[in-house]
Amino acid sequence: MRWLLTVVLALLLAFGTAELLLRMTGHRPFEPLGGEWRGPIMHEPDAVLGWKAKPGCYRVPPFAPDGVPTEVTILPGGERRAGAQVARAGETVVLVGCSYVFGWGLSDADTLAWKLQARFPRSRIRNFGTAGYSTLQALLLLRRLFAEPDPPAHVIYGLVELHEARNMAAAWWARALASKAAEGYAAVPGCSLAPGNRLACRPPAAYPVWPLAAWSATITFLQDLVGMRQPRVLWGEPPQVTELLIVEMARLVQAAGSRFTVAVLEFSSATRTTRYLEFLRRADIDALDCTIPIPLEMRVAGDLHPNGDVNTRWAECVASALGG
Repeated sequence: MRWLLTVVLALLLAFGTAELLLRMTGHRPFEPLGGEWRGPIMHEPDAVLGWKAKPGCYRVPPFAPDGVPTEVTILPGGERRAGAQVARAGETVVLVGCSYVFGWGLSDADTLAWKLQARFPRSRIRNFGTAGYSTLQALLLLRRLFAEPDPPAHVIYGLVELHEARNMAAAWWARALASKAAEGYAAVPGCSLAPGNRLACRPPAAYPVWPLAAWSATITFLQDLVGMRQPRVLWGEPPQVTELLIVEMARLVQAAGSRFTVAVLEFSSATRTTRYLEFLRRADIDALDCTIPIPLEMRVAGDLHPNGDVNTRWAECVASALGG
């Protein structure tokens, strides 16, 4: 028994030393990204999409002391409310994308979709933008919508640079989602390039969070040594994957006789924006360059998402695809 006690004490000493050294060098236990979320849970797991918007009426607290609460309404079908629900004679237009299309940090009436609905009262604008979504998740959602009896006449996809890494379920993105699990996010699907420039897509998978990682920097360090290695993202691969997913989206929509438009909303440089606009032109896909400078004062207080003024500018840009 003495040898067993010696081994246990040696392991505890080694673990304690590693814990001390890791914390001294800036490593921390696994914790929620940006602190604990104190707002309502507006997402729920989905076996195909990873997660989806959770129906309900929510009052979201401000992100900064000088901010204001926001009112969010998610309808039973998972779409965000875009205006009065009345019978309309015009076409149904579906918006898909991430939190930029959803309008994160904004009340319903300040979102892109609501402003479009006000501008085109005879059409039915449906906002299926969902926080954290990728091009892949938008495509999977559209497959579900186009399987319904009355598919939309027009689909507008809001493209943002962050979608590139999300499409591949990059390890850092999967880890970030795991750290935001309290907000209702879950496993994430992803794609990579297969031989022949084809897509190889994976069903939703969660980042491996080890037991006790929330209390130990050492366990978190070991967890990330394993978790951050997969999947590996190769240089130049994310844009190609994103382009192939957009082509798949266009094929799905156009096969049903509907229109498809890509609205480029935000990229880090004009060069990146131009790359996608040229790709969309070559692929004969309708495209809108809706990018504008978005300084800090045009973002939600305490958050980095675009404010209502930016959404107004986006609505003006997208309106041109709707004939207005």
